[in-house]
Amino acid sequence: MLRNYFIIRCLRCGQKNRISRDSVKLRPLCGRCAAHLDELIVQCIECGTKNRILEEKLTARAICSKCGAPLYQGSVSRISDESFNGDISSFPGPALVCFWSFENKAFQRVLKLMEEIASKYAGGVKIAQMNRENNPRTFSEYAIEKTPTFLFFKDGVPVEKIEKTLTIEEIDDCLQSVIKGNEP
Repeated sequence: MLRNYFIIRCLRCGQKNRISRDSVKLRPLCGRCAAHLDELIVQCIECGTKNRILEEKLTARAICSKCGAPLYQGSVSRISDESFNGDISSFPGPALVCFWSFENKAFQRVLKLMEEIASKYAGGVKIAQMNRENNPRTFSEYAIEKTPTFLFFKDGVPVEKIEKTLTIEEIDDCLQSVIKGNEP
């Protein structure tokens, strides 16, 4: 049954808010603290200041309001079996992991594509890559048989798995769906 409302938790005070589907695009406010519910809180890597960023501005080059340092570095993380849980499973937000191998002749093109996505989302989305040769445990845990495979996560939970080479537009569409909480 399709509900006519969403439950959105305020990032500032934690209050659960019931928002009708019609008013989601109108930048709804929290019923307790009046904060906008489409803002994300991003902590500065340099000084630790918490900055509020609109969800729709995730691809913009945001800087810290206190020290002026870039809030996002925009690079692809290279992860391993050992670091997967700390980097992806416990990450509180959207993440994309590209599983690749040297066997696939297009791996260099795929890795370049991941760099483009990382610079576009510049830290608002965790972007990582993992190769088959060094990380068999994670490949088997997520049943990755083909490369490249793109696995989209939201708050550490896998939400979409695509086993083919994607264009930057297709990746962007999937990431936007994950960010907004829709099924890709």
